[in-house]
Amino acid sequence: MGIILLTISVAVFALSTMLAFPYYGTKCFSFVFGARRSNLYNWFYVLTIPLGATATLGMVIGAIDGAYALMAFPNMIAALLLSPAVLRAARDYFRRLKNNPDG
Repeated sequence: MGIILLTISVAVFALSTMLAFPYYGTKCFSFVFGARRSNLYNWFYVLTIPLGATATLGMVIGAIDGAYALMAFPNMIAALLLSPAVLRAARDYFRRLKNNPDG
C-alpha cells in the first residue's frame, strides 16, 4: 500500500511541477525581459523537456546546479548593494524601539 501511495504522490508532484513551473518562469522572464519576449522562455522550457528526459542524471543535476548558481550571483550583488540601507533602517528601528518600548 505504501509503494502505491508513494508512486501516486510522486506522479502528482511531478505533474503539478511541470504545469506550474512554466507559468512562474514565464512571468519572471516577462518581468525581466518584457512581455513581448515571453514566448522565448516557453520555447526554451519545451525544448529542455526532451533534453532532461534523455540526458544522464549527472548532466541534469549539473545543469540545475549551474542554473541555481546563475540565480545566486544577482542576489548576492543586490544584498551587498543594499546592505548599507538595511543597516541604516535596522539602526533607526532599534533606536526608536529603545526610545519608545511600548510601541
